[in-house]
Amino acid sequence: MAIDYADQWATAPRPYNSPPYDDFTDWGGDCTNFVSQCIFAGNAPMVNDNVSCGDYCIGTNGWYYRDLNHRSAAWTLVERLKNFIVDETQTWSGGPEGCLTTISNVYLGDVIQYEKVGDPDTDWDHSVIITDLIDMGNGEMFPLVASHTPDLLDYPYNQIIAATHRYIHIERVDDLSIHLPLILGTDYYSKISTSAYPAPATSTDNLWFSAYPSP
Repeated sequence: MAIDYADQWATAPRPYNSPPYDDFTDWGGDCTNFVSQCIFAGNAPMVNDNVSCGDYCIGTNGWYYRDLNHRSAAWTLVERLKNFIVDETQTWSGGPEGCLTTISNVYLGDVIQYEKVGDPDTDWDHSVIITDLIDMGNGEMFPLVASHTPDLLDYPYNQIIAATHRYIHIERVDDLSIHLPLILGTDYYSKISTSAYPAPATSTDNLWFSAYPSP
């Protein structure tokens, strides 16, 4: 279901799936908002969305999106999403849990984040979700990704210019020891392409992305 959601909304006309979600493209970027929506569609329940903070509830802990004025920092901010997923000191009743991994150990539905070239701050800038894995014929699988800001679907992960990447493996959702691809709604192995690498026509256009505002 996470991959199905990405397929439907990655390159849909703006304002994308609104409602229920707002479009953050003009407010710094919609990338992590989109990735969170995909993970939620993959049966990772929101957490802490009953926090009581009145009419203005932005930047709170947990992982949830109720509306523009009621949303956690982890739902829309690159660094905070990573911290929520890999935090070993906090146990939540819902949301995605996982760990940092390597390019050789990613799966469908995992997250790749980017640090922009020449960016002076210490926060990472961009999040994407893995939507396909191409068998390169040498024992390696090459990730294709979906994202917003820029809007891409099944795009080569390494054609987005960045100083460095990090890879976030989602191990479970809702405190259940179930790997996310098992609940994507699409059989994991049938999604893996065995044909030659299908680079899109624009794959040589090294894309820039706008940095998401710091928390």
